[in-house]
Amino acid sequence: MLKKLTALLICAVMLSLSVTVNAAENYTKEDISKTIDGIISYKSAILKADDTASFVQKLSETTDNSETQWYIISLSKYGTDVTAVQSSMIKSAEKLYKSKSKATDFQRTSLALYACGLNPENINGKNLLSDGVYNSENVNKQGINAYVYALLSLDCANAKVPSDAKYDREYFIKKIIGLQLSDGGFTLMGKSADTDVTAMCLQALAPYKSDSTVKESIDRALNVLSKKQNEKGGYSSFGTVNSESVSQVISALVALDIDVQSDSRFIKNGNT
Repeated sequence: MLKKLTALLICAVMLSLSVTVNAAENYTKEDISKTIDGIISYKSAILKADDTASFVQKLSETTDNSETQWYIISLSKYGTDVTAVQSSMIKSAEKLYKSKSKATDFQRTSLALYACGLNPENINGKNLLSDGVYNSENVNKQGINAYVYALLSLDCANAKVPSDAKYDREYFIKKIIGLQLSDGGFTLMGKSADTDVTAMCLQALAPYKSDSTVKESIDRALNVLSKKQNEKGGYSSFGTVNSESVSQVISALVALDIDVQSDSRFIKNGNT
């Protein structure tokens, strides 16, 4: 349950990291904490917040924003008290019902609600996991993204899916695996594996790796990601080298208990 938020935190953190590092120069927890603190300071300065508490308070003013919600999720996993955003997050959750929100909007908001100490299954009588996941009218309209975040949101909240629900975890797992490409990867469009989407699918499937069918799917996708890693240790998406793709891969490997700094499949020319 917490591992999922760990992966999301790393994804958010690594967006601001240099991604090429010699395998012999492993990052320590202290290195990563220093980087996270730097990112928080950078964002705080943009919002003109003097400290972390005032930074969180500033975030509470924009909880309708998806970027803000990802910050809430990441800060929570880092150990920051984000309960100050609760009342604002409740209002943001209620707004979903007044607009044409996508299933992924419900799913992301559920993650943020859980991160700030709220129960996404009961927000003033509304159940976001039911309406955005297992009884959603829209979950089949967004393709693989909605299936991935359906699993992530259910697992983060350790939600029990009712027996009479339209969809369950097995349904979403089968949907994801059913969209796996012949090359072993996943994508939003086209016939070639995309790094980001392949890694996202691995994050969602990771808790179910004891199932032989899921494990086979995971192994094929890992093989694709290993082949896609460039000689400097980085990754590309849509032909462009970028740190977000690296972040997604790191998140996937962490979720699968794979050491990103020592596994030979993910070291190229000595670069992790």
